[in-house]
Amino acid sequence: KGWWALPSMASPRLLAAAMRLPNGRVLVTGGYKATLPFEQNSSEVYDPVTNTWSAGPNMTKSRYEHSVTKLLDGKFLLVASHIDSANVFASEYFDPATNAYTALPNLTFNHARRGATLLGDGRVLISGGGNIEKTVELFAFAANGQSCTIAADCKSGHCVEGVCCTSACGGTCQSCLGAKTGAVNGTCAP
Repeated sequence: KGWWALPSMASPRLLAAAMRLPNGRVLVTGGYKATLPFEQNSSEVYDPVTNTWSAGPNMTKSRYEHSVTKLLDGKFLLVASHIDSANVFASEYFDPATNAYTALPNLTFNHARRGATLLGDGRVLISGGGNIEKTVELFAFAANGQSCTIAADCKSGHCVEGVCCTSACGGTCQSCLGAKTGAVNGTCAP
C-alpha cells in the first residue's frame, strides 16, 4: 500500500473532474489554470496500462468545479462551472462510444458547487449550489414523442419535426408526427 508519482498532465487542472471510461482509462476534464484563459475546455486521458497521458477531445464549454455524473446509458453528464464563470449554466454530455461532447440545454438556475445525483430511473437530480441556492432541477433526455430542438435532447438521439423519434425517419413520405401518420407521436411511420 502506498502512493507513487505518475507522469504529469500537459496542463495544470485545479478543480477539474475525472471519469473512468469503459476501457479502463481515465478522462480528466476542464479545470482552472494560472494563466489566461483560466477556464479550460480541454481534456486529457490517462492510460494505466501504458502509464501515459494523451490529449482528449475538447468540451463544448470551458469549465472548472463542475460535476460529472455517469448516466445509465454509459454517457457522462457534465453540469455547470465555477460560480463566476460565464458557463455556470452550461451542460453537455460526453459519449465514450463516439469520444465526443454534445451541448445540452442550459440549466435554469445557478448550480455552481452543486450536488448531482443519478436517480434509479436515469434522471439526474441537480440541487443547491450557486450563491447558496435552494433550487433543484431534474435532467433527463426526452422520451420518444416528447418535444425537442436538437437530437441531443432525445434519449433516442433522433429529433424529427420537433419530437423525439424512434429513428431518423429519413424515408420518403415518412413522419414522426402522429397528426400526419395516424400513429403515436415519436414513431416513424408513412
